[in-house]
Amino acid sequence: RWRPYVLGVLFLACGIRFLFMTSGLPLFFLLFLTALLILMTVTDFEQYCLFDSMMIPLALGGMALTAVYPSLFTDHALAAAGGGVVFFLLGVLSRGALGGGDIKLMASLGLWLGTNALIFVAAAGSIFGGLSALVLLLLGKKKRKSAFAYGPYFTLTTLALLLIRGL
Repeated sequence: RWRPYVLGVLFLACGIRFLFMTSGLPLFFLLFLTALLILMTVTDFEQYCLFDSMMIPLALGGMALTAVYPSLFTDHALAAAGGGVVFFLLGVLSRGALGGGDIKLMASLGLWLGTNALIFVAAAGSIFGGLSALVLLLLGKKKRKSAFAYGPYFTLTTLALLLIRGL
């Protein structure tokens, strides 16, 4: 019952922070991305799934960003391709521990963030996700073979990065 209010307050707080950072079209892009990141965080924590109905607007928004700011295109396209390939390989090597949603998430975030920021998000999100998994294992909340959502750690790291530096 309280979840929509908490999410609304979180979105509002992020929006107020972004108002102090930028205005106009960059503000629109930040709010759009923030709404999707919050939705994906909650969905992945609850359902252990990132749906294509969320990924498509995320990827399209990243493409729109690079269309509006063409100087970003090369770096962001390379980040998207590299993030997608690297996480696809990690998904194969981990035998599905990273799912297709995580792979698409990292490719889509590459369109938004560019190479350097995506590397930071991938590293920090993996560390925070791994530490959380370890804590849950030690507390007995999860078993070694239990499903674990990594997507929220990538989305929350991205959100924190946006709140600190913007797009």
